[in-house]
Amino acid sequence: YPQVAVQLQVHSTRRIAWNVANGQVDLAVIGGEIPSELKEVLQVTSYAEDELALILPKSHPFSQFKDIKKEDLYRLRFIALDTQSTIRKVIDKVLNQHGIDSTRFMIEMELNSIEA
Repeated sequence: YPQVAVQLQVHSTRRIAWNVANGQVDLAVIGGEIPSELKEVLQVTSYAEDELALILPKSHPFSQFKDIKKEDLYRLRFIALDTQSTIRKVIDKVLNQHGIDSTRFMIEMELNSIEA
């Protein structure tokens, strides 16, 4: 297909969604929710589900717990994606739905991408 130009770009879901909506990109694979203001102009087709997991070293005291309570999470130090990240917003929403207040987390560092 010599008329097809494939280009790989890594950006935030928000930026990619706007690029598709504005016609700068024909189609995209994203890892988060598109901005609500674009839901009427973009078609989203889910093709896979991802699993989120809490990871910690086996030497960490929490690794011995059968269950980790939300109060335990509030005592941990986190590295997180920045608050404008779509994935961060999804994670915060899921946590809030389960009664976990992510604003109480001790966030030591925020990154602007998963690759960072």
